[in-house]
Amino acid sequence: MIGKTFGNYRIEEKRGEGGMGMFFRATDLHLERIVGLKTLRPELLADPDLRERLHTEARSLARLVHQNIANVLHYLVEADYHFIVMEYVDGKDLGEVINESGPIPVEKLATIVPQICAAVSYAHQKGVVHRDLKPSNIMLTAAGEVKVTDFGIAKILGAQSQTRTGVAPGSLHYMAPEQIGGGEIDQRSDVYQLGAMLYELYTGKRPFVSDNEYELMTMHLNETPAKPSTVSDRVPPGLDEVILNALAKTPEDRYQSVSDLSSAFSSALASGASSDVGDRTQYAPSMSHAPQSPKPPTESGTRVEDATSYVPRPETEKRQPPPPPKEPSPAPPKSGGIGKWIIGVVGLVVIASIVVGALMWMQGDEEPTAPDTTTTSQPVPMCTLTVTANVPAGVRVSQLQTIRLTVEHADSGVTTYDVDAPNNLIREIYVVAPTSTVVLSIEGRDADGNTVLTGTERVQAPAGAVSGEIPLSYTPVETPEPQEEPPHNLTISITPFTARQKIDRVFVGGREVASDGDFKYSAQPGKRTIRLVIGPDRLTDTVTIPENGVAEKSLFIGSGRGRLSVGAVFPGAANFANIWIDGVQQEDVGTPTVIDGLLEGPHLIEVRQEGFRARGGGRIVRIPANGKREVSFEMIPQ
Repeated sequence: MIGKTFGNYRIEEKRGEGGMGMFFRATDLHLERIVGLKTLRPELLADPDLRERLHTEARSLARLVHQNIANVLHYLVEADYHFIVMEYVDGKDLGEVINESGPIPVEKLATIVPQICAAVSYAHQKGVVHRDLKPSNIMLTAAGEVKVTDFGIAKILGAQSQTRTGVAPGSLHYMAPEQIGGGEIDQRSDVYQLGAMLYELYTGKRPFVSDNEYELMTMHLNETPAKPSTVSDRVPPGLDEVILNALAKTPEDRYQSVSDLSSAFSSALASGASSDVGDRTQYAPSMSHAPQSPKPPTESGTRVEDATSYVPRPETEKRQPPPPPKEPSPAPPKSGGIGKWIIGVVGLVVIASIVVGALMWMQGDEEPTAPDTTTTSQPVPMCTLTVTANVPAGVRVSQLQTIRLTVEHADSGVTTYDVDAPNNLIREIYVVAPTSTVVLSIEGRDADGNTVLTGTERVQAPAGAVSGEIPLSYTPVETPEPQEEPPHNLTISITPFTARQKIDRVFVGGREVASDGDFKYSAQPGKRTIRLVIGPDRLTDTVTIPENGVAEKSLFIGSGRGRLSVGAVFPGAANFANIWIDGVQQEDVGTPTVIDGLLEGPHLIEVRQEGFRARGGGRIVRIPANGKREVSFEMIPQ
């Protein structure tokens, strides 16, 4: 990829690569500027659904034009590649900054955090939820300007209501409980992720730490992190409440928008500065460029296209300033999603506590005591589902185009994954909400897209751990007898016929072929160059060879001679370029010049000069007998 040109973008350097995508630094040859090219990995680009998601999300993200967002500039499709062309940020992400230089100074965070909030709040106003906020997606330039990247990428890659182990493990440290449990995802999910980032930026530690993904998800669902100020003395007064409010388990108990979070953050810093003037610099970050807070757009179970058609829900009442952190209040249970299930459980616990307290007060022997309504965090049960399947012996998995596993969860819906089968064994682990029924099915397709591998199994998924083995059957598609291929796919006819006797060598696509016989050849499909050597002369033309069938090319080779005038236009004063005719450099000849005695027929004309290239490359010019042709090239810097 390095050095290749796609459209008018030349790839200079690979800047990042993950399990799903790649990011390159490239040069825009037309505008002479540096840009970033983001694309999915080649094996994922083969999926038409993912390609369409990438394009649809690019259209949505192109509407995000903000000083703190790496803006989308263009969408390019060329040579089976799909690129999002975006603003290139020359800097480092916050994760790199921390790894190289240690914790970011508190006074610098006071300018960084409002910029992050401004960018995310603006995106919410446009109906786009980030879904994957973490330090590695926050770029910081040398001038201290923040650029938030990868808006919508998590959604492009098919984030589902169920969580598959092994997917984006770094993101699990910042993932909101409703993302883990299959609840509705809206702008308050981004509030949670910002809260997790604030916790890490100020304390130097993540709110929850574990090497086990299931344990880490359980912590997000059930546990309350330690108060930030008890972890590090870097935390300014008042910021504990802000961070813990953003990290509330249920979306209803958090700040309802990033704008609310930013206002609370600024107020906490200003309050801390005024109460401790001797130790802190007074600072009240401006949010003048931040939009007003819209109602949270939801995206439960929707496709990527839904983000482009978001319309905020109407305000029903004027929002009051965000309350201080509190214990989760009871809410009636709703169907669908572990996040909503948690609310129901907590509500029942609160009601039970009130009833028991009231009975104890009524039966007391002496002074009545007030009911204890203190609630304790109840563990949310989850099911660790291990799925296995043995691919029948004799099946060559490497010859299968895809193997897809579908998990149909009674509560969360249908989710499909592409899976691998090393040593003909499929083994996947998923964390799902407990349910009475999970339907597991596998479908494998051969290189032609035919379904040849199938299997279905129905299992129960109670709280705890359960295994499900899918029996597989393999039914290969009977292939018809191969049709006899024609002995050639290219024929060349030469006029006049007598010229055929003068041909010394023939090249097709740069490969020399026999120049005698019937001028019938076998060559690779696609656009190919034909080059003939006739004594001291050479002639060049092109032909497009189809996948099936025979291409016929007629070449006129006369005995006459003609003249060719060649020129080159450079930016600035330079005007000299070397001339190449039919792949041979003309010695001691440069532009501008007139060349006499070219054989009648087609010739490939090229001009080359160090540091420049001809726009459009070389050209085929047909020289007439006793006539003259002129050709001029526009030279552009490389």
